[in-house]
Amino acid sequence: FCFTVTEHRLVRNGVVLRSFPTTTDGPFFEPEEIWNTTTTPWDGAGSPRPDLPPEEIPSLLMSGLRQNDVPCKDAGLISMWEFAGDTTRHIFQNNRTEFIESAHDTANQWPTSFYGCAFYGRNWCMESPLNRVGGNDDGWIATQVMKTISSDGRIRRWQWELRKHKRPPLLGAWFVESIGSSDRKGNFEAED
Repeated sequence: FCFTVTEHRLVRNGVVLRSFPTTTDGPFFEPEEIWNTTTTPWDGAGSPRPDLPPEEIPSLLMSGLRQNDVPCKDAGLISMWEFAGDTTRHIFQNNRTEFIESAHDTANQWPTSFYGCAFYGRNWCMESPLNRVGGNDDGWIATQVMKTISSDGRIRRWQWELRKHKRPPLLGAWFVESIGSSDRKGNFEAED
């Protein structure tokens, strides 16, 4: 699955109100302009659930981040928080508001950051199929590599690590353990 952005569209009741070319600052929406998700398709991950296969999670989360304020303000980031593992929650001391503010600050400051690429990047593409460690049925860890092109044209690769919840209340649902960044050459391992 690949996504390339050339413009953003603001739609109300199925009618395109405004169209914006992609800029390094992203699209600008007036606060009173609201997306109508009953007539406009919205593609996002929502919350973890046992019936959502891990193969769909990275693409759904990236689509949700690309349309971050659909169907409500910061919906994409709220989904990222819902799918976040204990490490992310510990870093932000279980404070979703701080997580959201940090993601926006990072995206606005560094175009090649994960959130900079997710919100404002030119392109993202899953480079590899999902790899379930330990086999397709029994594996509880999965990885997938994604390539992004930032708003200023730089390439970055990301390795998603997903894990399956092993106890209730989300028994069997997958979550994001980590998203590791490559170096500027696209490598994950340090070179000598």
